[in-house]
Amino acid sequence: MKLFARRRAADRADSARTRPAAIGASWLAWPTLAERSVAVKVAGTNHYRNSAQAIFDRYGDLVMAALTIEARGTYAGAVRVEVAGAVLGHVPHGAADEYRNVVEALAKSTLPCTCRAELEVGDYADVWLHGRPEPRSTDEPFLPPIDSEVAVDLDEGQARSLDESLCSRAKSKTADRLAELRQAGSIWRVVLAGSDIGSLAPGNYDRVVQGRTAGFPLTCWLRIARRPQKPLRVTVAIPRDAPEPASPAHTPTLVVVNGRLMLRDPGHGFSPPADR
Repeated sequence: MKLFARRRAADRADSARTRPAAIGASWLAWPTLAERSVAVKVAGTNHYRNSAQAIFDRYGDLVMAALTIEARGTYAGAVRVEVAGAVLGHVPHGAADEYRNVVEALAKSTLPCTCRAELEVGDYADVWLHGRPEPRSTDEPFLPPIDSEVAVDLDEGQARSLDESLCSRAKSKTADRLAELRQAGSIWRVVLAGSDIGSLAPGNYDRVVQGRTAGFPLTCWLRIARRPQKPLRVTVAIPRDAPEPASPAHTPTLVVVNGRLMLRDPGHGFSPPADR
């Protein structure tokens, strides 16, 4: 018994040395991983449903997750997913090597490995990571490209100017640019390379307001899409508004489940993108 007690004490001590200080759960911080619009489903979340419920009740459905490496035990080497110091699951086995490499690389620079994550809690618990297994670059926007692609109502003459900026005669062409939002009265204006190009449709844009209130730059990805026989489409990728307590399912979003790209719709389950 004393031997087992010493081993447990050693495990706790080792965990304390390898686990960074608890990262705040608010999404209103700079993650250290590059972000992705396609989410990765965390494994084993139902074992931690109570913890997920507590996190959801306190912080809502959009949070900051921290990734660490299990040092000992049955899951030694697995990439653990935590929010506010609470374990919520592990990175799926098929993706663990890539994420383990970036956790270790960031640790060498004394940086935590963090990314935004979404929670869904009911009879089950699901956690979705929006971080790619690579360090974040300095030119990435602050607003995460999660679930919401909002059309930009372009100012006069901007459609032609943006189309010419694609520098291509191809019938189909897409380009992503770094843009910023600024508020003008009740309207959100879109700024590209220092110049206003259009506006978002009137709306609450809760997450954008949260970012502005917290003092972060309201930078986001802007997409310019040319398609045959269609008007130029320009959108910004920003996080959707926080769901109302009694609201129905989220908008369907692309996710990776067991290595497969799927559409996630809490009201209808999962399906291949081509089926929707």
